[in-house]
Amino acid sequence: MQNKKKNDRRLPGFYIALCCCVLALGAAGYFSERLSVKKASTVAENVEIPTTAPIAETISTIEPLPAPEDVSVFSEDNPPEILVPQELIPTEPPLTEEDYTSDNPDIDEVNASVNTEESFTVPVNGEIAKEYSNTPEFNNVMGDWRTHNGVDIKADEGSEIRCAADGEIKSIANTVYGCELTISHSNGYETIYSQLTPSDEITEGKNVRSGDVIGHIAVPLNETITEAHLHFGVKKDGMFIDPKSMLGL
Repeated sequence: MQNKKKNDRRLPGFYIALCCCVLALGAAGYFSERLSVKKASTVAENVEIPTTAPIAETISTIEPLPAPEDVSVFSEDNPPEILVPQELIPTEPPLTEEDYTSDNPDIDEVNASVNTEESFTVPVNGEIAKEYSNTPEFNNVMGDWRTHNGVDIKADEGSEIRCAADGEIKSIANTVYGCELTISHSNGYETIYSQLTPSDEITEGKNVRSGDVIGHIAVPLNETITEAHLHFGVKKDGMFIDPKSMLGL
């Protein structure tokens, strides 16, 4: 009984001690939190906050783009400067045309291919019976007015007709003047041979050389000149010209 009474007296003291511990822990936590807040305030006061953003300072230092009129424009009077390494600059003078042609075996062939004018030869030997004329005149055989767009060269029937210059057979056609053969040449020239009998090997698209036999004098048809002859015409860029200017006659 006495022991029970002693235990009952001890219990209030235990609870008092427990309450004191709880109060002590609460007080410690409270003062600890206040100390942390105070330290944070002190650190914040010592930190310097910039008044101007660094990115704004960077943008302010960027130079503006030049106006269009200030931009350099390259032209013939203002070419761009090209820097060539010293080792790439030739130390010897460039070759001249004489240096190039002195030991070039193909130069004659090259010159022949780049001639700007054709050199025509007479297609048949004979006397010119009628000249070229761009003035209309009355044709008694045809019964109308027409120009004479070529020259009539007299030759015996069956005489060989030769190509006046290198070219390609453009066409072979039968006309009111008999068989007509047209050869196309470089630089826009064409030669026309009328009143002939073409050679068997002559066909459209065939390449021919100056002096090749392309036919023979045939019997004239519907011409004012009734004697055997070749009607020879020349075109430049589709227009008839006087053949004598190309034949040197």
